Amino acid sequence: MSSEDRVQQLKDELAQLKDKFVQAKQATEAARQVQKTLVQRSREVELEFERNKRIEIEGQRSDEIQRARDEGKQLQEKILLFPEIEKDLQKQCDKIYIAKDRERELHKSLKGLKWHMADNPVSCGATCKVCMEKFKMEDKTPRLLECGHTFCEDCLNKMIEGGGERFGRIRCPQCRRLCRVENWQTWKLTLNLALL
Repeated sequence: MSSEDRVQQLKDELAQLKDKFVQAKQATEAARQVQKTLVQRSREVELEFERNKRIEIEGQRSDEIQRARDEGKQLQEKILLFPEIEKDLQKQCDKIYIAKDRERELHKSLKGLKWHMADNPVSCGATCKVCMEKFKMEDKTPRLLECGHTFCEDCLNKMIEGGGERFGRIRCPQCRRLCRVENWQTWKLTLNLALL
């Protein structure tokens, strides 16, 4: 997949995330409006309940009071659910923000890769800059870090075993930038077939 295709794919994903964010925001606003309406209705029911206390006619009074109590209980139960709904919506919004941040980081990495590829044309028989051995598909598989530098999978695994940085990141031996390695699984890094 070319970098232009990847950028377009990322733009499409970002557009989808933006749509989800707008939907979540609208759902939150709708939930708040419903909650506001329920609170107002609950107050009205309480006022109606108080008015019914003062009614002198005993037959009507007891039926209306019971109905108001039942409706008030139902409204209170619904009101208690809204904080949970709001928390869920907030979690979704947080996930969207995290996805946006990841997309931004990936976009920066792709820019760095373009820059690196322009300044460092690929040569035949490329070697790993750590062990100086030629890349090959077995243990010396060329893996691309998000900074744009390529090292063999074997050396990357040794860096992790040797006490890589915390939080699923290792420091690039060439530019010293912290690069993410998801769950410390180097095989998930992009395979740089251009160097084989």
